Amino acid sequence: MSTSWNDAYLVGHADIDSQHRDMFALAELLIHADTQSGRLLCAQSLYDYTKNHFAHEEHLMTQSDYPELHEHKQQHDHLLAMLDRIAQDIEAGVVKLHDLERLVSDWLVSHINTSDAKLSLFLGVTAEQG
Repeated sequence: MSTSWNDAYLVGHADIDSQHRDMFALAELLIHADTQSGRLLCAQSLYDYTKNHFAHEEHLMTQSDYPELHEHKQQHDHLLAMLDRIAQDIEAGVVKLHDLERLVSDWLVSHINTSDAKLSLFLGVTAEQG
């Protein structure tokens, strides 16, 4: 199960791609943190960064009248809830880093390769038309 960034995850929107790379880097830091306090700090950093990234994407969707905004935002809310649960588990001393690894390798990659790629394509088309 890989949690490392791969250029196959590029969606073609510079800001979004850069933020995705950063999210993978933060997830790697969390996975490799070796103390509970380090894990908790990394989990909070990942949560905060992801929340800001999602706000950026949602702003782009709102500005461009993206037709799938509601569904995309629901996916974002689901991921934030999962990241929050992981942080709570770390704080409680119940380390479930395999959940984070699975989250990154399965859910995040799938979201990027489907929903975010579709969004990027839409943004590119609307930019060409505007």
